[in-house]
Amino acid sequence: MGEARRREVRTARALLLLWTAAAIAFAFRRAPYDDERFSITLARDAGVRTFWRWLTGDYHPPWVALFDRLLVPLCHDARAINVARALASACAIALVGELAPRLGARRWMVVLAAFHPIVFMYGAAARWYPIAFLAESLRAWALWAGGEGEEISTRKRSAAFALGALLGVAACYFDAVLLGVDCLAWWLLARRERGEKRARSFATPLIALALAALTLAASPIFFDHLGSAIPRRLGMSSAYPLLAFVGSGLAGEAMLPPPWIAVALLALPGYAAALARPRSRSLTLWFAASAACWLLAAPFLDVLYPRYVLLPCLLAAAAVVGLALDRAAPRWARAAATGTCAWLAGGLLLTLGQHSFVKNDLNALTPETCAPILADSPELIVAPYPRTAEQIRAVCPGAPPIAAADWILHYTGGELAPIERAIGAAHDISLVEVPTGGSSLEDTNLAIEAGLAGRCAVQSSDLREPDPFARLKGEPSRYRYRITRYRCR
Repeated sequence: MGEARRREVRTARALLLLWTAAAIAFAFRRAPYDDERFSITLARDAGVRTFWRWLTGDYHPPWVALFDRLLVPLCHDARAINVARALASACAIALVGELAPRLGARRWMVVLAAFHPIVFMYGAAARWYPIAFLAESLRAWALWAGGEGEEISTRKRSAAFALGALLGVAACYFDAVLLGVDCLAWWLLARRERGEKRARSFATPLIALALAALTLAASPIFFDHLGSAIPRRLGMSSAYPLLAFVGSGLAGEAMLPPPWIAVALLALPGYAAALARPRSRSLTLWFAASAACWLLAAPFLDVLYPRYVLLPCLLAAAAVVGLALDRAAPRWARAAATGTCAWLAGGLLLTLGQHSFVKNDLNALTPETCAPILADSPELIVAPYPRTAEQIRAVCPGAPPIAAADWILHYTGGELAPIERAIGAAHDISLVEVPTGGSSLEDTNLAIEAGLAGRCAVQSSDLREPDPFARLKGEPSRYRYRITRYRCR
């Protein structure tokens, strides 16, 4: 290894250490959002029966949740989940760094691209996305690593591919579709680029598919999910969610408010210019096929969140960073890529600020909202969404006891029991809701309002923190918080 390459590797490692520390710090600083709260509750608080009952309604394999359930008691802190996810993402970024020459970039540029707002925010999230990110990166490394005089044995590639297949379906059912694309790519590359014989070229994909099938079949809830998810999911196609999925994946989930949101369009020319100059035609075709699977399936399977596809976000951003810093590239292409990098940097700053997310419940509660919540000194604050309850505790000094649901997404009477018990003993109550039309969170809000209506009278109602994206999303409420004061008998 020459001195220049050693220097590049050291730079990439230093940047990766910085990325890992920053992602963990950000995960610790923000309050967990709803899906993370679900994972934390399963790992830390749920009994065995509750654990499996909730997982049956979650439509994801149980293996990541089981790992978390072992990890949290061992470390005595639920934040260990964030640390483990950040380390998994760091491994994924390091693997993608090995593909840098095919992306027209260097290793350190790939790590720099990992500060893409989506990759940075969800790379340490307490969910399954970083595990799927690592799985897909293992398979990408097995397919595309090497070059510049570096030879990688077929045995190492096969082991990485098989491990990626196992981890992928252990994290997400839909990874089985992406695994099919990867198996086809393996067979084509084995035949055309590595010159393997036909029988041997089939061996690794078959082993990977067998491991994936065994992992799925070993799940005690797989067939429950298979029987209930398909009729529930089909027919969910909608143009807006698909556009939101693509747009937020390219530019991040935190945006400037309308009409300035149009500035995000600056990100598009750079992506187009970067992907139009492939160093490897086969890599570009593979990337396009994987992306097409997501885009075609997203509206029908409700796979509508860019956090599910961290690897494509990173690959595209790395190609853009490489183009922006390539002095041999045409000036117009470098300018377009620089514009994309500038927007992604702005999106990262908005993400760190936690006040410009299009998705309402991801935003942080501001201190100004504390005044109407604490007005007239209520005995009890009811915040159905646990994230809101945690934010009130952190932001509003002197807050009275706060009652929140055990869980939001798959609530039943049992999960609302803490709120029902607290309401029964209080007379002056402040109800703090996050209006989200059409979601399960709104169902929970309605259930609690109905319970309060039976013994309490509304004294006042206040809407706080205007939502600048409400009209764009078609939300009935134009505000982020609804604060209602009740006087109870």
